[in-house]
Amino acid sequence: MGTGLKIDQKFSFKNWSSPLKLVFITMLLCISAVFLLGYYILGLSLASAVLLGAVLAPTDPVLASDVQVGPPNEKHTSKTKFILTAEAGINDGVAFPFSWLAVVIGFSMSGQDVSFFKWFTYDVIYRIGVGILIGFVAGKILGYVVFDAAKKYRFLKPVTDFLQ
Repeated sequence: MGTGLKIDQKFSFKNWSSPLKLVFITMLLCISAVFLLGYYILGLSLASAVLLGAVLAPTDPVLASDVQVGPPNEKHTSKTKFILTAEAGINDGVAFPFSWLAVVIGFSMSGQDVSFFKWFTYDVIYRIGVGILIGFVAGKILGYVVFDAAKKYRFLKPVTDFLQ
């Protein structure tokens, strides 16, 4: 959670193209590679191999913390630090639909009636869309309270280094 709070770069596809490429190209390749390793080399079931790929592919934001951006509103910013921080904040959300895909495959393999169309429309499109919308709205509200309103009202100023 703290990783995403440190990013003070406004969203645009131009500004965020590098972290998005890092997540959507590199991470999807890693998920695929781990899946293939688990399924063909380790002999895991299809559902287990998909879940292994979803679990092992995301990088850990804690490991990347040594190279992350500094506190918000910092004057000197590094493009590399921004890219790594943004990737650490996005990658778990990209792994989410693959975790649910493993569950759907597991139910399917056990003979239960499942719908891959429902998985795609509900778990991928709907849940991710709602998550992005809630994250955007919550980020705008928290950004206003923490940065804009705190300048006007002294009692809103943070008393800890939560954002640093």
